[in-house]
Amino acid sequence: MPFVFPSNEVAYRVLDGDFGREMLEIMEKKGSMVGLGYLEAVAYRELSANKLIRTPADLSGIKIRVMTNPIHIAIWEQLGAQPTAISFAELYTALQQGTVDAQENPLELFISQRFYEVQKFVTLTHHIFTTGMLAANPAWFNGLSPELQKVVRDAAMEATLFQRQRAAEDYAGYLKTLADNKITVTTLSEADAKLWKDKASPVIPMIAKEAGGQGIIDKLFAAVEAAR
Repeated sequence: MPFVFPSNEVAYRVLDGDFGREMLEIMEKKGSMVGLGYLEAVAYRELSANKLIRTPADLSGIKIRVMTNPIHIAIWEQLGAQPTAISFAELYTALQQGTVDAQENPLELFISQRFYEVQKFVTLTHHIFTTGMLAANPAWFNGLSPELQKVVRDAAMEATLFQRQRAAEDYAGYLKTLADNKITVTTLSEADAKLWKDKASPVIPMIAKEAGGQGIIDKLFAAVEAAR
């Protein structure tokens, strides 16, 4: 869901609240896994480009490398860019040679892959918040006593909180690396962020279809509003 969480804190409150627990319970009822909580996988996906991008209008004519994921492709088409499928292994060269003008990934990958050597503009769009689920094998977990199940759940929450703190520290480090490498970093104003969110909103029905119906999407939006 693009642009759904206005901040990490709101995301955590939603994921740790009723909505997040309901999502975990759905998987548990299907017997596939026991959900124990949500880690911050790589936080937000951000945009880098070969020129300054502040509003969706700035994406006109921009060729952007995206994952071969129908929803991601649809999001960037709605935003006005030209999504292009290029393997991640070839992305550095594609950016260097100008095969594509932009890419979107977590800052962790922008730094580790040294994309800052060939892209000098980053926009903190926060367009996708990527979370990871901490889970247990149901056969193993259900074989534990209730007391031990509680120990596992408590340990999972402790680990989750620790990991989120480390992720926040890492993100601050990524921003410093960008500054050290003289990358122009654009932070969106509230008004600009709304432009991006509104422009991408036509993909919501597509996401609802994949997620099991508009009812789940409505619950998500309600949870986000309550968590603000």
